[in-house]
Amino acid sequence: MANWAIVIGIDHYSASVSWTLQGAVRDALGMYDWLVSPRGGEVPSSNLTLLLSPLPGAPAPNAAFVAATHNNILDAINTLLTRSGRSGDRFFFHFSGHGLSVENNLSLQQGILASDFGLEDNWPVFCEPFRQWVLEDRFTDGRPALEKVGVQFVKDVAPYELMKIRILNGGHATIAYPAGLMDIHFVHEAMQEPLVSGFLAKLEREEIIPTVPPVPDTVLEDYYQLIESRFSNPKIGDTVRRLCLDGSNRQPKFIIPTIADRLKAGKGVAGLALESALWCRYCFGTTDSGAVIEANDPSWDRLQATARAAKDKPGAWLAMEDIYGDVGRAAPFAEAFAHALNVLWANGARATLTRYIAGKL
Repeated sequence: MANWAIVIGIDHYSASVSWTLQGAVRDALGMYDWLVSPRGGEVPSSNLTLLLSPLPGAPAPNAAFVAATHNNILDAINTLLTRSGRSGDRFFFHFSGHGLSVENNLSLQQGILASDFGLEDNWPVFCEPFRQWVLEDRFTDGRPALEKVGVQFVKDVAPYELMKIRILNGGHATIAYPAGLMDIHFVHEAMQEPLVSGFLAKLEREEIIPTVPPVPDTVLEDYYQLIESRFSNPKIGDTVRRLCLDGSNRQPKFIIPTIADRLKAGKGVAGLALESALWCRYCFGTTDSGAVIEANDPSWDRLQATARAAKDKPGAWLAMEDIYGDVGRAAPFAEAFAHALNVLWANGARATLTRYIAGKL
């Protein structure tokens, strides 16, 4: 029996990404120290791979490490699988590389903390009651009773993952860009705007949810209601700008496959085309009030130039082959997208959403 571990900490992703973290490498080093300790994980240093990406100019970590690149992480996993695997082996995997969104203006959180709990805190960090942790119940040598802390064990996670990607992540994309164009700051404030919440409800029920196959022991409408409640929670303090971030990476995962499935089934895509048109209009770089939208995507320069070309020639947006692929060449989608974008430019987001919700787009 042997102990093995892979520990990853990423504060810095790449020069093209505008966001960084401050504590992921520190957390990974703390886990490393525990894992190699005789009173901790008892993992021999020869059986542990440490992969880090510190901030440029940060002090050198006090442990030997490999750069936390995509290829190095895959190599570490493959090497461990080759070297380990005897009965009774234990494997530890630790990843730090995802920050918690914290607003600089904490007056809302401070007020809630004082009124609900009678506590004063100059830097409160709120979490949320929503949890969705789904694991396949396939372990080589028993498992912890993780169901006691909310884990849902299933035979196959794929249906749950698709449900989450389309309804939750696709829902985020749906509300992000109209709210951004309306100069709405917080996500819960976007949900308080009837045009944004109405757009979400109509698009989810008419076009997104029908593409999600049945999920065991799950009512899709109940799941949607849970997501809607999550988006409306003011205690999270999530921002619309964060939801708008990195659309060039998120749209091909969260929205465009749904469009492809609708087209394949011969179904309408008016709402999904409007969602894409809202993203295009957002990337033009100004809100409906004329406020400047600062760069919010690693490919912002390209997106902004394409969005400006698409104002007069909508097909320019769909010609981004790496994003839209075959969907961009599909006549029913291209026509619906061009119509939605033209209406947006002529009337603005509010009037366009009003028409869509009324079934008059």
